Amino acid sequence: MLHRRHRVIVAVGCTALLTMLMWSDSPTAWWSSIIEYFLEANQSATSTVLDARPGGDLDIHIVLWFATTLVWWWALRHHQKIMKACLVLLGWASLVETLQPMFTEIRDRQLGDYLGNGIGIGLVVLGLFVRRRYFEGPMSPAT
Repeated sequence: MLHRRHRVIVAVGCTALLTMLMWSDSPTAWWSSIIEYFLEANQSATSTVLDARPGGDLDIHIVLWFATTLVWWWALRHHQKIMKACLVLLGWASLVETLQPMFTEIRDRQLGDYLGNGIGIGLVVLGLFVRRRYFEGPMSPAT
């Protein structure tokens, strides 16, 4: 089991890696390749889902920021600290998107990217509230 300080170092590292990924051009190419593969590999099974998929890379932003926020939840493990970290992450995610054109050649600011980051972080915040209300609070099965 990692000590709290080491878990925070892992969370900071995860956030730094995600930032470098967002400030590079390669994710756009490999994410497009993944989507194209699923579109071509089994078109009858995937077409209804992928046709409804929003344009751009909104979905990957949701997944990556959700995963990074979960790492922070794992690292901090205290409701108030996690909530503060979520606010800081939301600010950081917005800053990363705002500065993105300075670090990449083909990527620019898109509303979908900001929304994806916020949705990914917001899903973890929702999970925090559900956990606190139904598993730690007055409606907990343990009470």
